[in-house]
Amino acid sequence: MEHRPSSVCRYAQLVKKHPIVPDADAGLERIGRFEEQLAHTRVGSRQRRALMEAIRLEADAYRKALDARQAAASLEHQRAKHAES
Repeated sequence: MEHRPSSVCRYAQLVKKHPIVPDADAGLERIGRFEEQLAHTRVGSRQRRALMEAIRLEADAYRKALDARQAAASLEHQRAKHAES
């Protein structure tokens, strides 16, 4: 029987290939959905491991999105300060 990757596996592969900084709010929602699915999977199953990997990847992207948002806000604040001077 051929192993077909689950949607979570395909998602994890996609994120690894295209590391894009997504919208932080959407990322947080995806993490929540993955955690809900994780709660209903069998311990030690392939699906559980795939979900845990997807959560790790999404959490990393979420942190990057927050960092980018903070850097943009800081840059905007600095530009506003220089414009006032």
